[in-house]
Amino acid sequence: MKRCKKLGLLLPLLLLAVGSQAAKNERVELKCHVELFGGNEVIHFVNAKKSQGLNMANKLTGKSIMVSGSREKQKIYRVKECTDLHGKFKGDLANRLDAETVR
Repeated sequence: MKRCKKLGLLLPLLLLAVGSQAAKNERVELKCHVELFGGNEVIHFVNAKKSQGLNMANKLTGKSIMVSGSREKQKIYRVKECTDLHGKFKGDLANRLDAETVR
């Protein structure tokens, strides 16, 4: 009987731990307005863990990405802004670039 009570208390704690771990590993789709070396500005799409979303600007800076219209990878000079895939950017240029970007 005591084992059943202990198991009854342990099971909810175990489910809570598994649920919080799953939330950390949940993936989100982001779009970032980036400036490349050379001055070009593009929208770059990223699929990242939810916990990395706020730190995405630091992770992308210096990374080489494929850009449409170019056969070679180009390096990201700086990340201007990131937002949810279906969200709007704060800047007008970023929103215009987003509207022109093929998905």
